[in-house]
Amino acid sequence: MKRTAECERKRRRERERDETESEREKEKKRPIRTRDELEMTSSARTPLTDYFLQSKAIRMTNCVV
Repeated sequence: MKRTAECERKRRRERERDETESEREKEKKRPIRTRDELEMTSSARTPLTDYFLQSKAIRMTNCVV
């Protein structure tokens, strides 16, 4: 049984959408480990996290070794 080109395109789009959704789910489940990752995720950027990152950076620069 032959598939039409339109049917193939539709199946390909569905497969790509499923792959994209599964990648998003994996990203959501993976914890944020570094400060750079926290800064890159726009959903994690809130005034509170900005304050936390700034205060942490200030504390790190004020450390005397």
